[in-house]
This record gives sequence, structure tokens and C-alpha cells, in this order.
Amino acid sequence: MNRLWTITAVCLTALFLFFLPVTARAESISVDAEVGFDGTYLRGSWTPVRVVLRNTGNDLEGSLEVTVKVGQDGKIVYSTPVSLPNDSEKEYTVFARISEAERTISIRLTDVNGKTLQSVKVEGLNPIGENNYLLGLLTDDHPSLGYWKDRMAGNQLFSNYQPISLDASDFPDRREVMSAFSVLILNNFDTTAFRPEQLDTLKDWLEDGGVLIVGSGANGKRTLAGLTGRILPVSTGDIEQWDSLALLEERSGKQALSGVPLQVLNISTEDGRALLGDGRTALVWLIPKGRGTIYLSAFDLGTEPILSWTGNKLFWENLLSQSLDSKTASRLRNPVEKGQYQGGLGDVLGSIEAMEMPSAILILFLFLFYLALVGPFNYMVLRKIDKREWSWVTIPALSILFAVLIFGLGYNTKGGELIVNTISVVDLDANKQHGKLTNHIGIFTPRRGDYEVEVDRFALLTPGIMHSINSNQGRFTTASATRVEQGNPSRILFDNANIWTMEVFETDSRTVELGSIQSDLYYEMGRVKGTVRNDTLYPLEHLVIFTPSAFVEVGSIAAGESRNLELTLPAVAGNRYSDNIYNMIDSVFPWHSGMTTADSRQDNARRNLLYNLIWSAYDVTRMLPAAQPDIEGSKGVRSMAVSYFAFYEGQPEAGILINGRKPDRTISDGLIMGTMELVVEREGMVSIPPGMLYGRYEEDLSLYTDKSGDYYYTHHPSGYAVFSVDLSPFIHLEDLKVIIGVDLQYGGIIQIYDMEEGDYTYVKEDTIAMDESNFHQYLDSENKAYLKILPARDTYLETGAPTITLEGREPDAEN
Repeated sequence: MNRLWTITAVCLTALFLFFLPVTARAESISVDAEVGFDGTYLRGSWTPVRVVLRNTGNDLEGSLEVTVKVGQDGKIVYSTPVSLPNDSEKEYTVFARISEAERTISIRLTDVNGKTLQSVKVEGLNPIGENNYLLGLLTDDHPSLGYWKDRMAGNQLFSNYQPISLDASDFPDRREVMSAFSVLILNNFDTTAFRPEQLDTLKDWLEDGGVLIVGSGANGKRTLAGLTGRILPVSTGDIEQWDSLALLEERSGKQALSGVPLQVLNISTEDGRALLGDGRTALVWLIPKGRGTIYLSAFDLGTEPILSWTGNKLFWENLLSQSLDSKTASRLRNPVEKGQYQGGLGDVLGSIEAMEMPSAILILFLFLFYLALVGPFNYMVLRKIDKREWSWVTIPALSILFAVLIFGLGYNTKGGELIVNTISVVDLDANKQHGKLTNHIGIFTPRRGDYEVEVDRFALLTPGIMHSINSNQGRFTTASATRVEQGNPSRILFDNANIWTMEVFETDSRTVELGSIQSDLYYEMGRVKGTVRNDTLYPLEHLVIFTPSAFVEVGSIAAGESRNLELTLPAVAGNRYSDNIYNMIDSVFPWHSGMTTADSRQDNARRNLLYNLIWSAYDVTRMLPAAQPDIEGSKGVRSMAVSYFAFYEGQPEAGILINGRKPDRTISDGLIMGTMELVVEREGMVSIPPGMLYGRYEEDLSLYTDKSGDYYYTHHPSGYAVFSVDLSPFIHLEDLKVIIGVDLQYGGIIQIYDMEEGDYTYVKEDTIAMDESNFHQYLDSENKAYLKILPARDTYLETGAPTITLEGREPDAEN
């Protein structure tokens, strides 16, 4: 008998071992990891975590996990599936959004059962805060660009950056990672080593507003080989030697002492303009690319005589300061503007009927009715039938009845449906066919538990700052944990979500084809005029054109429909951006209080959406030049940009599954926002409206004045703020008329420097008119005027930068 039991036990053990999955042993697996770019990453941006796995044991199926902190107690686990056969090596990339300044990141390799096989900690990381941007250096000879490692002093374009050395192996191949970089310098690099997806990323990055500086010269043909046509529409010729560096020295103010001739590559293009030199012998070309800018240098940036020249970086600082569009220049000087991260639109996504509290009047009525029922009414009934001793039964029974009634009321209001609410935000400039779509998604949870949301594509999903909206308490609550699985499909898991809450997350941005919004706008006699046409696939609602100081609601516009518009701009365009935006939102979507309906609920949600996306994003709404004036001043600014927004039905993600099934109901809304080109020259007449060009604050000439945002504050009675107004790009215009307006708050004194008096003189009005009759009186040899703003009787002054309005005619224009 014992022998039989022994044989049976051996057989069962053999069968168990046969069917038991064999897992790789920890000692057979090695893990090497790198976070960001050699340990450096920009906080709040998508950061690549590259992990190399080597397996010398059994086949492995599992998951690679990267854990990052969120706030004090929260965490997000980013993961990707791993399949590692025996005796193999693979590299995996997990993308993580690291919001905290973490110097150590934990990485864990698990099997299919969640058992940890290996874990490593990557230490000594270098987090870069939001007050800096990343500047990429892409070259096959990194010591030659070593001078870019030193940042410039002060608040310059090249003062607030972190240099990152790149090569073809670690150059980003996703636009979300590339967006951490604001400037890329490419020199002496074989661009044919780029993979197609890297070129696509570079192209998308440029169209999103990136700044690319490309060096050529003796190494130019290998540098341009992989970019010609797709990125840079140029053709190249022979190499010339320049013995004189006068053009470079003039731009930097620094003399080049090296006697080595400059190797200049002949370049021609029809898509750009010669920024330094002429079309035949240009040293630098400026080529616009969407919202971005390419500076193509005809010389190498890392060889003599440039390498030892003390003005090598100052040259680019001055050149970009004079030619880069104002919006991009502002973001480089103040990277916080770019680094502002919207942590989700939870309050907007929560604006659905199921998230609303029951009516306070109804609750009060039920409460009073309950008191009356269990009190006087119950007593009178029991007394009438002479059964007052039954109160110990009737009161609990009535309490239970009302509890069920209230629960039923709440369930009827909240419902048991699994609801997906999507807010689609599209960044689409007018006259463009493609836009950038980001979906903000909320999952209404009808019961407590875990919720796994699946998106049917590879997507980088971001939890809404690890927060959910609690409809019961009417505030944000922290979810216990969130797990993001990156793959195709992608998943996000919310652990232990409360009943009747809205769990929110955000998808990555992707290019979509909506059609286009066509615009033909021009400025004339104090008004923006023209037409807009809706050539998208959707009818648009509440189309609004706006600037920092004015707005006009075009209204609803059907697909294929055109509308005329006229927008009056104030003569003095004050910088009271917040006042104008508040008035605009309040006018388009007045606040609805009291009993809510489907329309009022949507209006309030759209109102909150605009506050989230427009109120704090000042730089996307400023009316700024689409390109700076030519440096030589032979031609003025030809076009500028105004902002717009419009609502449409939205584009929810296709194929969303929650816990393996489709949602019971899908809700969506959408917002399209971008810029429209405003033509400022028509038939030779150049008209610059107020709010586009501003005076420059001269800190060295001012006294006791502080700057905060776009305002300047003087708190001392002897203090003042000095501004310069540069008219050199426009002084060539005939019949030039200029109005300089000053936005004074709480009073102030305006003075302008009088060349004839040799001192500042008082100005009676808040505007200064200038024309050919008094240019000699107010403009210096560089065609600049200087204004001094002083406090009035008290010791406090608050002012915005002076705004410039001008009109004139090109000399070669026909009368």
C-alpha cells in the first residue's frame, strides 16, 4: 500500500512539474537602464527610460515597470510588456512623465504573475526645472560644439537652457519626447543615419514651433544629405573661402582674431530668405517651417575661425533676437511659459448630469417631510388608533423607507451607467489642413472597484494629475494608485475607484485631418476686417476671433459656410489681458445658476474649458508678428497673427473598452483653437494695429522698477521705467504715421526724450503722435524713441509696455 502511494505521489509530482510554467531565474537576467539623456530630464515632459535586458536562462514573458512619484503620497507605474527568449538581448523603452524632482528612479522586471525577477535603481539623475529648456547638440564631433555648454548671463535667449549631447542612437523618435527641446543645433553630422520615424519627429517638432540651427560649410553636404527635400528644401553648390568676417563681427560686436579663412557653402532655396548677406552670397538663411524656424548657416559652427571666436555664441544670440518671432523668443527667455503643464480638465469632464448633486430644495423638502412624518404625523396616527406603543416599530420602519427612497433618488440621479466623457482639443491654425488632437477623457464609475481602460492604439496616457473628481464631496480626491501600460492597445488602470467618481486621463497628441478653417483678414483704419470660411468636416459653434484687447463673436458657422467679420481695436491696446479674456468668456458663455438643463450644463462646461486653456496661456493668444521684420529694414512685417477658438462635436477615441466591455454611454465635445494670419500690407500700404508691436523695457536706464509678467511696477517716488520704441524696420515707409500708446494704471506721468531739448519732456495725453514732421525731434540716429514713465502724486506706478500703431506706404508702391 505504501509503495502504491509512493508511485502515485511521484506521478502527480511529475505531471505538476510538466504543466508548471518555467520562469527565468533572477540570476540569469541582467538589467542596464538609462533615464532621459544621460540622466538628465525635463520635469513634466515625457522622458524615455531605456532598458537593456539580457536573458541567459529560460524564456521570459513579463513586464517592465518604472515607478515615479506624484505629490507626497501618490505614484504612477508606467509599464510595457516584455518577451525575452532564452539567450537573447533586447532594448525596451518606457516613456514616463516625471513631475517631481526625482534623483532616483526604480525599475522592476516582473513575470506574468507579477513576481519581481530583477529590480534596479538608477541614481544620480539631473532633473531640470520649468525655468529652463533643453538645447540639443547633434554632431559627430561633440568637442567642436563645446562652447554651447556655457550659458549666457542675464535674461537672454541662450541663458536658460540645459545642453544635451545627442547622436543618431538616442535622438527622439516620438514628438512627445522631442517637445522637451526648444532649440536643436545640428552641425557636422551624417543625417543619413536618421531613421524615417526620427525625421518625422524632427519635422513635427519644427512645425510645432521648434528652433533648428544647422551648420554646413566644409561638412555641409553630409549634414544636409538626409534633410534635403523632407526638412530643408535647399540645393548646394561649391565651397568658397572668405578672408573677411566683417558681417559676423558686425552682428556680434566681437572681432575674430583667427587668420583662418571661413569656408562658405553656396546654398540656394526658394522657401527662405537671406538673413545675412544676399541671395548669392548669403551666410545665414532663415527658412520658416510651420510655427518653427530653421536657421541654415553656410559655414561650419565647430571649425576655425568660428571655434576660437569669442563672439561665436553672441552672434547667434543677436541674430535670433532680431529675427525670431516674438512668441518663441518670449518662451526662450522665460521657459516657464512653455513648461506650464495642464494637469487635466477634471472639472470640465465632471460637468455631466450623473456627477451633479441632487437639488438642495428637493433634499430640504424630503428632510422636512421626513421630520413631519416620523414626528407629528406618526404620533397623531398612532394616537388615533390608540397604538402609541407601536412607535418603536413605525419610526425605524419609516427611517428605512426614507433611506431606500433617498438611495433610489441618488441612484436615479447618478444612474448605474458606465459613461465615457471626452473633451477633444485641436490645435489648428487657419488655412492648414492638419491639426494636433489631444483627447481628455473621463470615466464615470457607477460602483466602487478597479477600472481598466483600454485604448485601441499605442498611446502615451497621462493620468489627470493623479486626481479624480468626487461627486459626493464636490472636490478632488487622490486615487490610491494608477498603472499605465504602454503597448498596442494601451491601458490605464485605476485602483479602488470610489462609487460615482470621474477618473480622468489624457492621451498623447496626434495629427488629424479635419479640413481647414480658411481666413482672409486684414487691418485697415483701426479695424480688423475680412472673411472666414469653415472648410472642416464639422459645423462650428461660437467661433470667436480675439486679441489681448478685443474680441468679436462670429457665431455658429456651418460646414462650407463663409462669414464676414469686423473687429474694432482700441487706439491704446492695454495689456489688461485678463480683463479682456474674462469679458470675452463671460459674454460668449454667461454663467448659468439655479436649475441646470442640458444646454446650461454644456455652456458652463465650455466656459470652464476656456478658463483652463486660454486664461493662463497668455502666449498663445497674443497678437504677434508671424515673422520679425527683415533686419536691414528694407521690408516691414508683412503678416501677423490673431487668435481664434470654436467648438465642435469632438472626436472620441475609437475602440475604448472598460474592464473588457464597451461603455454604456459616450459623451463628447470639442474645442478648436489656433491662430489666423492678419495681413498688414495691402497694395503697398502697411498698417500695424495696436497690440502687435510693443516698446522694449530698458532695465539699465530704469530705476526702482520691477517687472512681473507684462507689467512694470515702480514703488519709489524717485523711480521710473524707460522704454525704447524701435522704428528702424519701418522708417523707410512713405507718409509714415505712428501712434504710441501707454497703458497707465492708477495714473502716471509720461515723458519722451526730445533730441532738440536734450532731455525728457512731458506728454499731456496717453498717446504720442509721430510723423515726418517730428521724427527728427524724437528719433535718435538708430531711429529709436525713448519714453520715461514716472509715478504721479503717490509713490506707486503700474504700467504696461507702450504699444505702437503705424501706417505707411512702401516707396515702390503705386499711388
